[in-house]
Amino acid sequence: MRRAALLAMAVLGALSGWSLGPQAVMTLFDAGAHAAQSAAAHAAYDKQVADYRGTVLVAFQEVEDGLAALRQLQRKSVSQAAAVTATQGALDQANLRYKGGIVSYRAPHQGLGRGLGGDWQRR
Repeated sequence: MRRAALLAMAVLGALSGWSLGPQAVMTLFDAGAHAAQSAAAHAAYDKQVADYRGTVLVAFQEVEDGLAALRQLQRKSVSQAAAVTATQGALDQANLRYKGGIVSYRAPHQGLGRGLGGDWQRR
């Protein structure tokens, strides 16, 4: 009986020593959990990069739209300045004709509303 007890103790002792082995293997073999976590982290990073890229593209589009609107306003401003200059020249000539006695007082002011689109009346 003593021999059986010794054998049982040896086997149990050996098994308790070997119990560390499966635990170590389980941390090395995690059934793909580490790979899944890594893939999830890569996917989250790729999503953040795509979101950032989209934000940057929207910002560039907004800047381009603003620059296009600015160019259009500049062209309109130049056109309106030319119209004001032409109308002022016509008014100056009409005033000179009035001062010279060629036309009546109303003549210089009749064309003014048409040249400025009626803006002079609102001022």
